[in-house]
Amino acid sequence: MALRLIGDLGGTNCRLALSEAGGAPEQLCSLRAADFPTLEEAVQHYLDEVKASPDEACLAVAGPVSETRFQMTNVDWQCDRLALQRQFGIQQLAFINDFEAIALSLPALQDADLMTLGGSIDLSAPMAVLGPGTGLGAALLIPCDGHFKAISTEGGHTSLQAENEIEQQVFAYWREQGIPLSRESFLSGIGLYRLYQAIAHISHQPLRANNGGDVSALAEAGDATACHAIAMFMGLLGSAAGDQALGSGARGGIFLAGGILPKLRQHLANSDFRQRFENKAPMAHYLQPIAVRLVLHDNPGLLGASQYTLP
Repeated sequence: MALRLIGDLGGTNCRLALSEAGGAPEQLCSLRAADFPTLEEAVQHYLDEVKASPDEACLAVAGPVSETRFQMTNVDWQCDRLALQRQFGIQQLAFINDFEAIALSLPALQDADLMTLGGSIDLSAPMAVLGPGTGLGAALLIPCDGHFKAISTEGGHTSLQAENEIEQQVFAYWREQGIPLSRESFLSGIGLYRLYQAIAHISHQPLRANNGGDVSALAEAGDATACHAIAMFMGLLGSAAGDQALGSGARGGIFLAGGILPKLRQHLANSDFRQRFENKAPMAHYLQPIAVRLVLHDNPGLLGASQYTLP
C-alpha cells in the first residue's frame, strides 16, 4: 500500500500529513511557512518528526503550478518536482493548486462539514469554490464520466464592482493609493482590513485595528466601524460569488472556503450575502436555486490532495 505525503501549502501555514491508499489524512502537522526558508526544509522537518518515508506525494500550492515546478504567490517558496523527488526518494509527485485540492474534496464532504446558505447541491452539475484567506482562491469542479475533474483558476484577480455609494467611496479611496480594484484586494485578510481603514477614514473614526484579525475581534466586541467593514465584506463576497456562478455555469453549487469565513460564520449568515448573490438582473432566476455552502471541514485541501489521482 502506497504511503502518500500530502500537503496544503498556504501563504501563512504549511499543513502536512500522510495518507494511505487514498484514506483520510493522518499525523497532521501545521507549520508556519515563515519559519522555513524553503519547502524542502519544512518537508524534512515534518518527515523527521513522523519518522516516515513516503512513496508518493501530492502537494496543494497557493499559486499557479505546472507539472514540474511552482512559485508560490504570497510566500517566497519555489520548488522543482524532480529535485524534490530525488531529495526524499519519492517515486511519484504532483503539484496542484490549493483550491483545486479543495474542489476535489467537495464530493467527500459530509453534511456536518457544511453550513447552508440557500439552494440545493447538484453533484451532476459544475461546482465552484471561492475562498478568502491570505489571498482569494477560486476553482471549478466538473463531473465527468462518473468522476470529477478539478480546474484551478486565478479568479481571485478578476475585477470587483461597487454596488452602492459607500462601496464606491471605499474603492475610490484605495484607487487613489494605487490598489487594484480586484476581488483579492478586498476579499482577503488584508482586504477586510482595507475595508475597515477606508470606512474609518470616510466616517472620521479612529483606527483601532492593525489587521483583519483585529477587525474581526473588534466586531465581536460590537465596534460599529468593524461591523460595517465585515458587513461590506460579506456583501461584496455575495456579488463575487454570484458572478462566479454565472461566469462558470456552477449550477451544482458555490462552496465558500478559506481561513476567514468559518470564524465569521454568524456575520455571514446574518448578512445580505444571499441577496447580493442573487441580485444579478436579468439572471436572478438562474441564481435563485443554486446552492451556496460554507465549508467547515478543518482541512479540505489535505482531503482533496489525498483524493487526487497521480499520473
